[in-house]
Order: sequence, then C-alpha cells, then structure tokens
Amino acid sequence: MFVNNKMSTQEPDEIYVEVNKFAKESISSASRALRLIELTREIGSGTMTKLKDQGRKITHMQGDMDTVHNNMKQSERKIRAIESIGGTVANSVTHSSNEPSKTRAKQDVQLMKTRCKEDTKLKRSNEIPRGRNLMIEVDSSKPFGTNEEDFYRTVDNTEHILDKIGAALDDLKNIAIDMGSELNEQNDRLTNLDKEVSSAQPRLDKAVRRTRALVHS
Repeated sequence: MFVNNKMSTQEPDEIYVEVNKFAKESISSASRALRLIELTREIGSGTMTKLKDQGRKITHMQGDMDTVHNNMKQSERKIRAIESIGGTVANSVTHSSNEPSKTRAKQDVQLMKTRCKEDTKLKRSNEIPRGRNLMIEVDSSKPFGTNEEDFYRTVDNTEHILDKIGAALDDLKNIAIDMGSELNEQNDRLTNLDKEVSSAQPRLDKAVRRTRALVHS
C-alpha cells in the first residue's frame, strides 16, 4: 500500500528510475545463473570426454582378451597334436581360427568408428560454448537513453539471457542422458570382459598342466 501511494505521486520518469533498479538486479542475477550453468556444462562435457576415453580403453582390453583366447586356441591345437596322432587328425578337420573373436573384433572396429564420430561432434560443440558471448551486463553509469528506454532495453536483454539459460539447460539434460547411456554400456561390457578373463584362467591352467605332462612323459 505504501509503495502504491508513493508511486502514485511520482512522475513517470521517476517510476522508471525505481523499476530500473529492480530490472538491473534481475539481469545481473540471470547473468550469474548463466555463468554458473555454462561452467556446469563445461564440467559435464569434460566428464563425458573422459568417459569416452574410458570406453576406448575397455574396447582395447576386449581386443587383448580376444587375442589371448585366439592364442590359447592355437596353443591347445599344438598340444593336442603333440599328445597323439588322433589330435593331429582332429586338427586337420577343424578350423584353427577363432571366429567368435573375429566377429567381436569387427564389431569393436565399427563401435570405435561410431565413437570417433560422436567425439568429433562433441568437440565441435565444446569449441563454441553457447551463451558465453551473450552474457550481457547493464552498466547503470551509461544509460541507453531515457529511463524508459533503459528499462525496456534491460528487459529485452534479460529475456535474451533467459533464452540462453534454457538452451544451456537443454545441453545439460542431453549430456546427462548421454552419460547414463555410456555408463550402462560400459557396465555391460565390463561384465562381459570379466567373464572372458575368468574363462581364460582355467584354459591357461589346463594348458600348463598338459604341457608339463608332455615334458615329463
């Protein structure tokens, strides 16, 4: 009530002086919020890049395990050939290649190509942070014109910054979705990798025992 009575006795230009104070406080708050969101976006993008690097390392480990299993298969064939003539005959009618490993290797190559394309798009997106060049601060010491013009210019700038905040929040949402998908995928791949490592150890132990038996026979 007190404010209304006070404003009713003021001239329009004086009223714009009062509301300009609140408008400029609003644009300052919006600019600070945009800076904070942009910083969060940069952190999220950096985290996503590290997750992609981790995914590539998992791919390399899977390739190494495929090599281990393939080498184990070749070793088992050689041991079988040494153990008996029947083993040599069995080797002659079976394939020496590890087809599952080859298939998985092809899948990994395709996956790596897809990841490289995604990383390129992410890098280009990060090179031009959205909204950073549009964080407009209104300098109260340099009015744009009349107090009325100053007020409406400030309102327009505030709306502009709010639009950039909305776009930055959309980016954060997409980054969060990508992170969730990447983590789920890596979790599944690590589970499969653990199974492959667990299966390789018994094969290696068995091959060592068979080799020792041949040496001491």
